[in-house]
Amino acid sequence: MRVLHIEGGKNLYGGPTQVVYLVKGLAKKGIENIVLCHENNTLQEKLDGNAEIVTTSYRGELDMRIFFQIVKLIIRKQPDIIHIHSRRGVDFYGGLASFLLRKTCLLTRRVDNKERFSLFKLKYFFYKKIIAISDEIKNILVKEGLPENKVITVKSAINTNAISKGDILKDKFREEHNIFDPNTTLIVIVAQLIPRKGHILLLDAFRDVKKTNNNIRLFIYGRGCLKERIKEYIDKNNLQEHVYLKGFLSEIRSVLHCFDFLVHPAQKEGLGIALLEAASLQLPIVATRVGGIPEIVHDNVNGLLVQPQSKKNLSDAMLKLIQNPSLREKLGKEGPKIVKRDFSVEKMVNGNLQVYRSLFTK
Repeated sequence: MRVLHIEGGKNLYGGPTQVVYLVKGLAKKGIENIVLCHENNTLQEKLDGNAEIVTTSYRGELDMRIFFQIVKLIIRKQPDIIHIHSRRGVDFYGGLASFLLRKTCLLTRRVDNKERFSLFKLKYFFYKKIIAISDEIKNILVKEGLPENKVITVKSAINTNAISKGDILKDKFREEHNIFDPNTTLIVIVAQLIPRKGHILLLDAFRDVKKTNNNIRLFIYGRGCLKERIKEYIDKNNLQEHVYLKGFLSEIRSVLHCFDFLVHPAQKEGLGIALLEAASLQLPIVATRVGGIPEIVHDNVNGLLVQPQSKKNLSDAMLKLIQNPSLREKLGKEGPKIVKRDFSVEKMVNGNLQVYRSLFTK
């Protein structure tokens, strides 16, 4: 079987990382893979020769060059299946090209936001199957009008074998940031710096918590359009000694275990790879009850769920974990069990492969 994967993202965020896991897993099972990706995306380096790489300089939804590039690629390579992994026009142009050339095509849907009805109805017509990365995304698609048997849930995964804990690294991390009190609680958020991830709400809640407990630090990892606004907030509220704006770190798991818990106050979230990484490392999680998050964070099992856009709920949950190290430890121990059971790479690869094979089974 020959599969053409199309991933239009420019950065190695959660979606492209899933493509890397999938392609490597499929290659081990004898599947021939071709990957069309953005020329700036480092996923091509991560694939380690497990696929033929074709690059594009795609600039966004209005760049129709991608349509003609996909058409030419399909004609030249004659894949059995075209698997579209991203949005921002690639899902439309890739689906249209496959449909016109009468090729079997499927789409992975990673986001939980609604789309314009006219575009939704047209775009999803092109696809034989839609793979949703969470049950909640499947529910949204079915509510928007897709037949339930057209949407299959195959949850995203993380490679737990690549993750390790190290107390020495934790001590070194604290030393590098001049944090010498072992009782200082380190909190982390890993997310793009965009409005729907809830950074400003988190900073508001952090300020409230700081009034009760000053011995806390917040580390923000990610990049995006809110960077300057977050900087201004930190300066305006004299939080320079308590909040660290760290930028984007591709290997976030190399430092993630240094923290006491992770916070994720998103307004929308398809699933949340950073949450999986945290859970696998025994970090308890405070997160909003939106999208696919409750499929990872089970309330009072491996974390605490709060209502979206509620500063009080968020600050109360954070304070609860700050004041209860034993609760943090108890919740943290459950995370790896959930990840291993529901979000393994092997399970994700087999799920996608099962969908592929079903397309050729009458």
